[in-house]
Amino acid sequence: MIIQWHLPAYTFYTEAEFDRFSPIGVMSLIAAEIVNIDNLASEFRRLGMYALTVVCGLFIHGFVVLPVLLLILGRRNPLKFLGGMSQALFVGFGTCSSNATMPVTLQCIEDNIKIDRRIARFLIPLGIAINMNGTALYEAVAAIYVGQCLGAKFQFGDLMMVSISALFAGMGTAAVPQGGLVTLVMVLMAVGLPPKYIILIVPIDWLLGRCRVIVNVFDDSVACAIVHRLNEKHLRKITTQSDDGKIEHL
Repeated sequence: MIIQWHLPAYTFYTEAEFDRFSPIGVMSLIAAEIVNIDNLASEFRRLGMYALTVVCGLFIHGFVVLPVLLLILGRRNPLKFLGGMSQALFVGFGTCSSNATMPVTLQCIEDNIKIDRRIARFLIPLGIAINMNGTALYEAVAAIYVGQCLGAKFQFGDLMMVSISALFAGMGTAAVPQGGLVTLVMVLMAVGLPPKYIILIVPIDWLLGRCRVIVNVFDDSVACAIVHRLNEKHLRKITTQSDDGKIEHL
């Protein structure tokens, strides 16, 4: 009985100590890789190009592709929609977590965008769990970057494998800060790359993680708007029937 009472406290203490010293471990792993680099300036330049590629890909998907879908399928003004979701996007960038942003996302969706509450409360949690387009895009680019750093030559089949693995890995990624690094291991293993070289992208992941959360949050909100538009008549009919039922009951 005493052991059962002390076990949770000991587990919490162990995790706290691990979190306390983990920055030192990560720094040591990065330092070990830096020592083995011959041309440090070239590697920093390559890392910068990798970050730029990810940001450009996220920008194209989040602020070109999604607004076009919103305009065509959702019949909404993308600029006004973006303004209504701005608070959730800023919170997502600050917290680096779709889960932490969910209350603000729901508030923006229901109060600013005027999406039906039933759709918002169903699709937003579902989207946070499986609709991780920004994360999938990031993991695909990250796997290719790690392979290029190791001198790997990707064939068309390898690129298809990276894309498919990144898609499913994105669906299984926890909506927590740097959660994409965990599932990125699966993508690297799918194309035969050593998972330990994930350390090559850790120095810049704190920034890229925030960028992909913005895209994930915006993607979920666009999905809500499109579903609301496609089911607007059905929702109105259900609301009318519900109101009629209440009147008859009275």
